[in-house]
Amino acid sequence: KFFGEKGINIVSGLAKGCDTFAHKGSINTLGKTTAVLGCALNNIYPKENEYLVNDILKNGGLIISEYLIGSKTLRSNFVVRDKLQSMISDCILVIQSKIDGGSMHAAKHAFKNRTLIAAIENEDNLFSGNIELIKNYNAIPIKTSEMDILYKSFVDNLNKTNSSKQVELF
Repeated sequence: KFFGEKGINIVSGLAKGCDTFAHKGSINTLGKTTAVLGCALNNIYPKENEYLVNDILKNGGLIISEYLIGSKTLRSNFVVRDKLQSMISDCILVIQSKIDGGSMHAAKHAFKNRTLIAAIENEDNLFSGNIELIKNYNAIPIKTSEMDILYKSFVDNLNKTNSSKQVELF
């Protein structure tokens, strides 16, 4: 919701949990959101988020898939999806990830490409990926009450590079 209100396009993978809430938060503020799928457009996964596809499109958002209609959804598709999310984003915010979580693919790809990374700071084992990103991948440690700090870093970073992948896409 915070970033949607600021006009930031939320890019996420339509997965259950954080992705669902990211898309909903943006839609509820009439902000833009982009869902990068790890499946074909005719076979939305997970099924329980199928309604979100329609909500995203009705709100002027975007649904992206690299997979042909009718193609099978494979586990490896989601690693590719995570990297694609990273490639089209100006900043990666990891809400919650274990060290072997899917968000780590996007974040590590972002690190290689010098994309701004932030991670919610929490010592709980469910956040072991976040801790790894903060310690070893230069992720900005953020508390949920400090989203304005991340927003300022994001804007400052865009001003330094004078480019926005979001603007180039839309």
